[in-house]
Amino acid sequence: MATDTAAREGLIDALRDLGVAQAERNAFEMRLGAADGRISELVADNARLRRRAAEAAQDSTAARGELAVALAQLSSAMEEGRQKGAADAAAEASQLTQATMKKVRDLAAARRENAKLKATIDRLTASLDEASTARQRGWRRELARS
Repeated sequence: MATDTAAREGLIDALRDLGVAQAERNAFEMRLGAADGRISELVADNARLRRRAAEAAQDSTAARGELAVALAQLSSAMEEGRQKGAADAAAEASQLTQATMKKVRDLAAARRENAKLKATIDRLTASLDEASTARQRGWRRELARS
């Protein structure tokens, strides 16, 4: 009987150990299931993040393209502004040149007119001098006759 009791106690211990092992296994499987669930969540998160990264890369590429277009338009507008500014400056310079040339022509005409007037004044002065001299001679003659 002692062997039966020892066998029973061994069996009870073995069943208890089996129960503990079964409980540990169940706990491990629960942790494993939770870890599998977390891994699935992480895989899904990773896929979402990859999609968002791909979308962000596309958005970035599109933004770079839009920026390049905007920069090209700005450069074109600046060049047009420079050319227009240069054209406006050239037109203004042309107008100023024409106005200056007109003033030069007017000045030359005024100088010619002044030269003519001076020549006329000189002739009139010479004529006046001659007349004055002739008159003085005439007076002298008259005085000499009287």
